[in-house]
Amino acid sequence: MDKTIKRDLYFKIAIFAYMAFLFFEFFGTSIPFKTRVDTNKMGGGGGNIINQVVYTSIFLASTISLFVRRLDAIAIIKKEKLLTIFLLWCLLSVIWSYSPLDTVKRFFRIFTLFTVTLSLLVHTTSTKEILRYTKPVLYLYVFLSVIVCIVIPGAKDPTFHTWRGFADHKNLLGQVAVICTFLSFFIYKMEKGNAKLIAATAVLFSLALLFGSRSMTSISTFLIIMFAGSLISVDEIFKPLGLGRTASVTLFLFGIGVVLSILLISPEIIDTVTEAIGKDPSFSGRTDLWTAMFISISHHPFLGTGFQAFWSVSPPSEYLEHVYKLFVWIPSESHNSYIDITNQVGFIGLGIFIIMIFKYFFNLLKLNYPSPWKWFVITALIISMQESILFNVGHIVGSMLTISYLILFAQLWKQDVEYKFVTN
Repeated sequence: MDKTIKRDLYFKIAIFAYMAFLFFEFFGTSIPFKTRVDTNKMGGGGGNIINQVVYTSIFLASTISLFVRRLDAIAIIKKEKLLTIFLLWCLLSVIWSYSPLDTVKRFFRIFTLFTVTLSLLVHTTSTKEILRYTKPVLYLYVFLSVIVCIVIPGAKDPTFHTWRGFADHKNLLGQVAVICTFLSFFIYKMEKGNAKLIAATAVLFSLALLFGSRSMTSISTFLIIMFAGSLISVDEIFKPLGLGRTASVTLFLFGIGVVLSILLISPEIIDTVTEAIGKDPSFSGRTDLWTAMFISISHHPFLGTGFQAFWSVSPPSEYLEHVYKLFVWIPSESHNSYIDITNQVGFIGLGIFIIMIFKYFFNLLKLNYPSPWKWFVITALIISMQESILFNVGHIVGSMLTISYLILFAQLWKQDVEYKFVTN
């Protein structure tokens, strides 16, 4: 009886740590609706005392809960390996980091996500259960965000005058809204009765946040995912006729044909479209920034500058000073996760990450049932081409990649355990 009570207690602690982490990833720890100073630009990243108290408490809670199921956690880690290796490489980079203290602080936040997710996975039995614990925080964020965007003037982006909600800027709201849309839809599919109606409302509200933000990166990502999802739906519709794969491949090739036709015959259409949505072919100056970042990478190609150290070092390094001279808006990221990863942990770190992603999709084929979590990985990979969200604190899209990655290997581990149990 005592063991059962203790297990129930540790289970509750794991759920609390997960929901608390999710809450602060969605809402943040700063006062909303204000023009905020980016601590990265001041060399003081991670100095928020609320962050320190909140994430330290969450880390300790998840660690306590994880300790009692440490053997299960080790089994999942052995199953996945590469994320753990990548994180160890990030931690090792403190040795050559431009700013060792900032590297340690930011690594702690990412490692907290790792422990929180593992703690949740060793105590839950299914991904539907995970969605149930995600639902309260998700609904609270979605419904409150729509209300504040309508009612509170400060919930509009001061630069673009579009919705930003509780986020710092419209692009961040757009990213969160994509995640909220997919989470709400997956919850909708598993609910019944009135709960299904609430989930459907959450989907609509999430879409309102997405399009209200007018974040073209996020909207484009959403449309790409919808197109990819339609290919799978076509497969299911035509499968009884033996044309499932043929139909989806035809639709895919048609889409590729349209894009190539535009590029080859009327490339000016691209400029027309980008101008119509308020963009330019340089993606608002991103391509120029990427060129400047390649110069920095060329001086430390294999090891990088240290995990999360480049943008937070104070005084700025000569390479960061060069970036600041070229871009008067003083960027705090390269607006490309792959460039930032390379700059931070070198081509060695980027190589580990790329292999990790390939392993994820390869192992996805081994799962005996479809997993909706793969869409969060795909979403993060697409958004990462224009935003620095991977392994970056305070970005729910990047956090969902880590969570979804670990969920897959927890599923495969439990699948293997069940198979061994049956065969024995």
